[in-house]
Amino acid sequence: MERPPGWLRADWLFLVAVLLLALGLRLYQYTDAPRFHDNPDEVQFAWAGLSLLTQHAPQSWSYFPEYGHYTWFVTPDGYSYPLVQPWLDHPPLFPLVTGAAAWLAGERSFVDITAAPIRIPVIWLSLIAIALMYALGRRVLGQRAAMIAAVLFATAPGAVLFSRSVETEALLAPLLLAALLAVHRLLSGDGGRGSIALLVACCALAPLVKVPGLAVGGSAAIVLLAERRWRLALIAVGAAVLGLAVFALYGLWQNWSLFVAIFQEQAAHRTGVMGAFEFIIEPAGLNRRFSDPWWLLGWIGVGALLATRLARRARLNVVAWPIVAYAATMLVMADVRVAYFGWYRIAIYPLVYLAAGYLVWRVLTAPSPAGVGLLLITGGAAAAAAWFGGPTTLRIATGTLVAVLLAAILGSLAILRSNPRAARAITAALLVLIGVGNIIVSLQLSRLYLQI
Repeated sequence: MERPPGWLRADWLFLVAVLLLALGLRLYQYTDAPRFHDNPDEVQFAWAGLSLLTQHAPQSWSYFPEYGHYTWFVTPDGYSYPLVQPWLDHPPLFPLVTGAAAWLAGERSFVDITAAPIRIPVIWLSLIAIALMYALGRRVLGQRAAMIAAVLFATAPGAVLFSRSVETEALLAPLLLAALLAVHRLLSGDGGRGSIALLVACCALAPLVKVPGLAVGGSAAIVLLAERRWRLALIAVGAAVLGLAVFALYGLWQNWSLFVAIFQEQAAHRTGVMGAFEFIIEPAGLNRRFSDPWWLLGWIGVGALLATRLARRARLNVVAWPIVAYAATMLVMADVRVAYFGWYRIAIYPLVYLAAGYLVWRVLTAPSPAGVGLLLITGGAAAAAAWFGGPTTLRIATGTLVAVLLAAILGSLAILRSNPRAARAITAALLVLIGVGNIIVSLQLSRLYLQI
């Protein structure tokens, strides 16, 4: 029997459904959570891009003393920002994307900038990331694990909230995924010149989004070096250096001496060696302490990937190694305040969710009270954030209610351990409930966000 065309296959139809669900959750009250100006970077990038498009000299806010002169600007809703020109805090690519979105929406001045148009590009970028993580996950971890990861990333409250955050990492995430997908195709033997071109483009563009985007080329090179693909590794690193050189030419065009001074200031922000630790375990930022237990489960999944007998194979290295390498970058380059600015996580969010999906799939195929308990105290907690809080209508302590539910679920699994089919059925039903909980919490982010 002839197989249907690729776009009609069930797995790709599943992806379309997941993308539509993700789009709906991300667009629902997307201007309310996070609140506009809670993260000042949103207007920073929009102003820089809009002024670069209209005046050919970026202007935005910055507190770096190297600028010397500031012009204070007060927004219509009362927020004050010190404007500088030319603004050289970051490369121009992401500001151009954000500024173009504002300009296309008819916003022509700083006073006009609102959250609605500038958050649309990052929402679309998150959908691209879902598609790329699914494509990479199918190749690396298998279709079922990739499907679970895609659903988690589409519906989890933390992922939905971060997918609205106007940050450079929103563009770095799909660039990293596309680069790793190209690497895997090349290592598997089914990638040709197109995969090499994709790898070069991603590695070169990433430093034009943000200087730490060099990690895209570095992550790709590490995986390639592990497989003794020296020439391809050199190409990845060379492309990343080329992107950084283009940023330097941009600085030369604007103001070279100021560019060098700001670059040096950015490099001097490291204040300790706990950045990677805080990056992993602290609640997410967005200027509020938003917890994402799925993120923590993903890091446990990274450990599971590294511990498996297949860990030496490139197919698993493509997921696990870049995550660890990125955290190591936080150790070297970031200060301990990285946890407060939780958007640093966005670049590897899809990869960490892939690891979480892999772990969920492992638990589903071989359920145990310990494995299911781990899912309940991480992902289950995230999905129940809007369900268990405060006194119940029956005046029963919520802790008691949760304890009874946990005992019932884990006790059932312990009794049915000799019946794998029944245990898997219970676990699958529980995962469906957790998925529904994800959706419910994500639909209430505008309310929950103010309570964090």
